Amino acid sequence: MSQAERPSQQVIGIAIEITAYFRWGFMWRSLLSTIFFVWSSVGSAEYRAFELKISNSLTGKTRTVRSILDQGQYRQYYYLSPAEVVEYQDSWMCYERSDHFKPICANPHESQDRLPAAAAPNP
Repeated sequence: MSQAERPSQQVIGIAIEITAYFRWGFMWRSLLSTIFFVWSSVGSAEYRAFELKISNSLTGKTRTVRSILDQGQYRQYYYLSPAEVVEYQDSWMCYERSDHFKPICANPHESQDRLPAAAAPNP
């Protein structure tokens, strides 16, 4: 091989730098993707819970439902008869995960530990 046909040392050096750049770039992307995946799987979760009142105008019956769907979403997701009306009653935030069919968290507006008020004694 003549001197003109041989790649110069400068061209070989540039090729090595480019290869190293892509190799390190792939490694960094892999590392960052792994870190993001691990961080997102142990992250916290929150959702809004709704208390809805469903009234049937034909029968006069009402029922209260707790759901993670608001009144518009609830009507689209669940079958309701045309005579049933969905009304928003209350909403609150739940600050835990809701996977694996866990029940919706309790409403913090309703005190869980309070007893009904007793009548005041007559002196």
